[in-house]
Amino acid sequence: MNGRVAKLTRLPATIFSKISPRIALSRSLFTAHSRTLLLALACAMSLALLGAVRLAPAFRPEPSLAVTESPAAEWNDVAATSNSPADEVVPLGALNREAEPFLTKRPAAGMPEGAELLRAIIPQPPTTPRVLAPRTHTILMEVTAYCACPRCCGPRAQGLTASGRRTDYNGGHFVAADTRLLKFNTKLLIPGYAANQTVEVIDRGGAIKGNKLDVFFPTHQEARQWGRQKLWVTVIEG
Repeated sequence: MNGRVAKLTRLPATIFSKISPRIALSRSLFTAHSRTLLLALACAMSLALLGAVRLAPAFRPEPSLAVTESPAAEWNDVAATSNSPADEVVPLGALNREAEPFLTKRPAAGMPEGAELLRAIIPQPPTTPRVLAPRTHTILMEVTAYCACPRCCGPRAQGLTASGRRTDYNGGHFVAADTRLLKFNTKLLIPGYAANQTVEVIDRGGAIKGNKLDVFFPTHQEARQWGRQKLWVTVIEG
């Protein structure tokens, strides 16, 4: 009795040991086939998406801007070969010239074919030349008036300045200075003299040293009226 019970207890184990390899094999086959099916399904979906994105040529939008060739060259060829009258002259700017591309756009509603785009030319503001102002500096100087008479210039006065110019130079308005400080042709602006216009240094004198100036007047009376003054004189450099 015990032997039969033992055989009955071993029977399920024997059956399960024979069935389990088949179950495992079916699982592995199902797993392998399921991966292949999934890969095939993914490829099919990808091809479907590509076909949906890419439109047919009839439905593709044309570009809004296109580069086309100018009809100038074709017009020249026709004009050259046609028996046109002698007064119909081909423009010089279009002869022996390669056709230059110009921009066109698709005609909108009511616009003719091949309408040219208008090129907006923005005018540039005129360039104003820069004018460099001359450099200046001021000096406090003792300004004395003189004329060409013997009392002012001595008995040998001949109506000539030390630079060789006559006393009527610049309407009789010029300056005598210490040329070690202010060289000949230096321009000065002296308040109240020569209608506040610039005058030049064209003369010098033995008593004119340092920050001293002599301004010329045509007559001795005008020189006496000026007398001697201390003024801030503007020296214009260059």
